[in-house]
Amino acid sequence: MSMELGERSETRKSLPLSAADLRDLQLLRSQKGYEHRSEASLMSEVFRRGMQAVREEALEQGYRAVAQQYDAEQSERQSVARRRRPAWAEEQ
Repeated sequence: MSMELGERSETRKSLPLSAADLRDLQLLRSQKGYEHRSEASLMSEVFRRGMQAVREEALEQGYRAVAQQYDAEQSERQSVARRRRPAWAEEQ
């Protein structure tokens, strides 16, 4: 669960933890499925899941920006189309 199969750790970093962080980690380690995990592997998984959530949020923001741009361009196209004289109006 902690690292993908065959994935190796490249470096170890120091991570400052608040009292609340430590309580949260201890609470998580007491949950079924986590009770035999090392602190390092648990923190690695928490970090990886957090990064995944951050990436997903960034994607959502990007998609939202693209949608807003598309909506603005669509509104402009519709406005131009409404001002254009219909082809059948030229017929005599």
